[in-house]
Amino acid sequence: MNDSTESEKSALQKPISELWKTSPVTRVTTVVVVLILILIVWGSGTPAPTYQYQYVPDTSSQPAVSTTGTYQEVLTFSGNGPKRSEPFTIIGSRFKITYDCKAMYCGAFVFNTSDQMPRALMNSPEAVSDETVFYGSGQYYIDTNIVNGSYTMTVYDYK
Repeated sequence: MNDSTESEKSALQKPISELWKTSPVTRVTTVVVVLILILIVWGSGTPAPTYQYQYVPDTSSQPAVSTTGTYQEVLTFSGNGPKRSEPFTIIGSRFKITYDCKAMYCGAFVFNTSDQMPRALMNSPEAVSDETVFYGSGQYYIDTNIVNGSYTMTVYDYK
């Protein structure tokens, strides 16, 4: 008994670095205790805040939609491959472009000649047929990027 008490005392008096080198049980115990402490400290923090987002569209640049006018054809534009249309003038507050593209890739942008800002008309990795409405009067043109196919587009001014 006396020997075990002395060995316990001597083990307690040894630096941890020496115990680490000599006893595999001490190494495992130390690693487990450190991991438990890390988990306790990590888990005791305040939970991260949660946020909820709600999309609110910006309608400040879009005029109120009027139901008194009608769409009138302004331009029909067709071809194959990348091309640029002749400029066309929109008098009303909005216009739409219908398109029918039969190609491997159908891409097109509408540009206002005064600001040169591109407005996406279509962007499809396959054939597509649809229409898109744009807002604002002015002079515009269409810039197409069509790969291996053909397209037809018709511009309608809302007057």
